[in-house]
Amino acid sequence: MFTVHPGGLLDGNGRLWPQVRDAKASGVLMDVGHGLHNMNFDVARKVLDQGLHPDGVSTDGHRGNRAGPVYDLPTTMAKLVALGFSLNQVIEMATINAAKLLGRAGELGTLKVSEPAEISVLKLEGREWKAVDSQKGTIPAHQAIIPVYAVRGETIYEAIPADRP
Repeated sequence: MFTVHPGGLLDGNGRLWPQVRDAKASGVLMDVGHGLHNMNFDVARKVLDQGLHPDGVSTDGHRGNRAGPVYDLPTTMAKLVALGFSLNQVIEMATINAAKLLGRAGELGTLKVSEPAEISVLKLEGREWKAVDSQKGTIPAHQAIIPVYAVRGETIYEAIPADRP
């Protein structure tokens, strides 16, 4: 959604293509999709300033991204907080809205009595750091989102220590 590469949401003048607005108005859901090459803070600011917001947040979580610029989903979520989204908005994007994007609303991204638990426990940590995009652009960030542990069914998984900003 925030790619600097041709074929993105912006025309050559930095304006949203009319077709993008039409797609959104028709119900098309859009995801951040932070990957090795497709997250640019300048593009994000232009898109957001024109009133288009992502529905979901995901990452391209392969081995080549874990050392940066992506690191992990909580780091990408913190980058969105640095771009001006509230923590509640970002959590909705990563849970309920992500389930909608996958066509699995009501099944994923929610808790239900008598259903196996799927919970990520995260810690919001106030600290100054530089969020880095896919082209090595930076913006100041004031909060980090740190994984603590996850619960799936009856199993608790400790967070794997990682080098992240």
